[in-house]
Amino acid sequence: MLTYRAHCHRRSLARARRSDAASRIRPRRRRVLLDARLVEVHARGRERIYRPRPDGLALMRRELESYWNQALITFKEVAEQTCSPKSTPEGNPES
Repeated sequence: MLTYRAHCHRRSLARARRSDAASRIRPRRRRVLLDARLVEVHARGRERIYRPRPDGLALMRRELESYWNQALITFKEVAEQTCSPKSTPEGNPES
């Protein structure tokens, strides 16, 4: 019985530590989102309501699409160069 209680107590402490760590991280995450203008905050009494900003998300989407489009173009070029048929000394492609 004492072993079970000690085990439950350890689990409770571990859960409390995770919760405490998460509560310290959350404000930093919100600050990053606010600084990046991806969310806006509205006060409702003591609560703060965070909502996505469509213009901020649209800008982020354009940036990501631009990045990934360029990355995929580069990947395609490298793949085509790497996988193109190699020529033999006579100029005929290898079979």
